[in-house]
Amino acid sequence: MKSKRYEEAERVLSGALRLYCASYGKGAEELIDPLMLRAQARAAHVGHSARSRYKRFVDDALEIVEDSRGKDSYLYASLLQEGGKIGLDDAGDRFALEYLERSYSAFTGNLAEHELERFLAGFYLGKYFFSRKQYRQAEMYLAEALDLADTSSDKDTQLELAARAFLVEVYDHLGQREKSIAQCRAIGEAVPFNMDQEPQPIFRRKPEYPRSALDTGREGYAVVEFTISDEGFAKDVQILETKGSIGFGRATEDYLQNVRFAPRFVKGKAVDTPGRKMKVSFNIAR
Repeated sequence: MKSKRYEEAERVLSGALRLYCASYGKGAEELIDPLMLRAQARAAHVGHSARSRYKRFVDDALEIVEDSRGKDSYLYASLLQEGGKIGLDDAGDRFALEYLERSYSAFTGNLAEHELERFLAGFYLGKYFFSRKQYRQAEMYLAEALDLADTSSDKDTQLELAARAFLVEVYDHLGQREKSIAQCRAIGEAVPFNMDQEPQPIFRRKPEYPRSALDTGREGYAVVEFTISDEGFAKDVQILETKGSIGFGRATEDYLQNVRFAPRFVKGKAVDTPGRKMKVSFNIAR
């Protein structure tokens, strides 16, 4: 079904591009938006043997801007950033790095006055290296982006929190526990703690599916109660209920050892919060 939607999107966008070319000419800037939408549709077409060809549409858009405004223009750098983001988020393409590095060079160079774009340039490079499990490079760019967010009066809080969430994972992978805890606490201090909402890990991971349940096609869930420590860890974990397999309870315990939470703050200080309940579902992807 999803594949059919992407095919339909590509047909519609292909027709739109033909109309735009006929109306404005092949080199018109009006073609940029439909070209980038076509790139995104192609990149997101999971399973498509030619989805990496999204670059063709990004490069066509870049060529238009190069001819009309030049490679040093803000629009050219923005399209590099958007092309890298499409390659990273939609295609999972290692060639996204080329776009992201060129965008970073522009927004830390002659276009450095654009602070949001400079933040995003570092953030997306950090995210790219994180996706490749190159955690030291990821930490360098994410920390740089976070420094910019901390000093900018126009920072976007959600973007700052996203950078902190990635850094929690990065520092965990690098074995830098105290730095990971510091980011958990920073998120907890910035985001009001909702006692009425089920706890949400800072960085979403999938629990490991028990082999015995997977082999027999069993699905289900586990309900657990635990304490979120002042450092963002789950402790005192108790299995309250399981359905489908007793292994779901053990898998949930293991899962909670590998995720982090934003701790609750009381009077400016992080505190333990007991009695938190959470349901972890196990469903076999179809």
